[in-house]
Amino acid sequence: MFWIIHGHEITILLKSTIFNSNDAADWLTRWWALFTFSSSVSVDTFFFLGGILLMYGFLNAKAKKIPFDITVFYIHRYLRLTPAYAAVIILYMTFFIKLGTGPNWKTANQGFQNECKEYWWSSLLYIQNFVNPENRCISQTWYLSVDMQLYILSPLILIPIGKWPKITPYFFVVLVVLFTVIPTWVAWHFEIPALAMMADIPNWHFIYYAQVHTRAGPWIIGLVMGYILFQTKHKKCRMNKIIVSLLWFLTAVVMLYIIFGNYPALDDNFHYSKLYNSLFIGLHRNLWALGLSWIVFACIHGYGGPVNWILSLSVFQFLAKITYCLYLIHKAIQYYNRGIVRVPIIFSNYTILKSFFSTTCLSILIAIIWVLCFEAPFVVIDGVITKAVLSLWKKATPKKELKQET
Repeated sequence: MFWIIHGHEITILLKSTIFNSNDAADWLTRWWALFTFSSSVSVDTFFFLGGILLMYGFLNAKAKKIPFDITVFYIHRYLRLTPAYAAVIILYMTFFIKLGTGPNWKTANQGFQNECKEYWWSSLLYIQNFVNPENRCISQTWYLSVDMQLYILSPLILIPIGKWPKITPYFFVVLVVLFTVIPTWVAWHFEIPALAMMADIPNWHFIYYAQVHTRAGPWIIGLVMGYILFQTKHKKCRMNKIIVSLLWFLTAVVMLYIIFGNYPALDDNFHYSKLYNSLFIGLHRNLWALGLSWIVFACIHGYGGPVNWILSLSVFQFLAKITYCLYLIHKAIQYYNRGIVRVPIIFSNYTILKSFFSTTCLSILIAIIWVLCFEAPFVVIDGVITKAVLSLWKKATPKKELKQET
């Protein structure tokens, strides 16, 4: 989440009025700029984690003989995501535009208000990646649309796996291959470069970035990992130390290459290869998810070492509870900061650092308020609804069994 904030922070800084624009242009050719513009794979981390939790939760419920009620399944997801999201939309539609002033204020923020007034309904229906992909209300929430659409489609995967477990390996292989080939073909057809985040591509979100068929790969791999974790949860997985070391080495190399490997493409004289760029676009998100798969598997089964120690720190429990609201609210603060500026910005690494930390700290404070006001109460309501449905099912089950016996 911090990586996403960092990426958005620099993107917004670059859209501001910059005093030393030549220095900013030079910064974009440095290798460390790739850390920023490769931050989109952090979104694939969320898709991956979503897939793990969905599959693991489904199999766990099935093992406990809890029925799969598709209505409750969808209501639970909608109540989980929408209240805090709707609160931000209402903020944008109403008095956010009145919170600041400055020569850049309307230029920076009027678009948010206009787009939310016109397309609030497509946001709350989670279809804005199809209806208004380039004019989104709360621009970063394209992810919510894709995530919700994957969730809606997930019973097409979960139910067959639940009924016919023997087909699971073949089913997963077909899905992983399919959602590797599709983004590769899209990249080939539209000639999307590997550093697409730095390129100006028309209809970028509609063509590739915010579509289910091009972003489903890491989510599918997350489903696979959730299945593996459930099947191995009571088993001790013994692995050779050499193999463990090799897997950690390969994971580090592949993930670092995904972030920094396209450094030569920053050179103006770099020769574009359609084949390489298409393969990179098609493969890199799935390879990122495979790297994450090893990290998760290794940490759970005792091969994580210091990585497991870091990821198990209790501070992440607190941060995990506010991550969703942090994701929703941080860009409002970034655009507020951009709008109230009255003098050109001096672009430097120190400016980036200062801006990032100030945004992050303030976003965390507001996210805590947002959780307490708009997220936590509806989590309780969702829990009450789920328990009520389960209790009704338990009461109905003995009656059905009695009828069958008679």
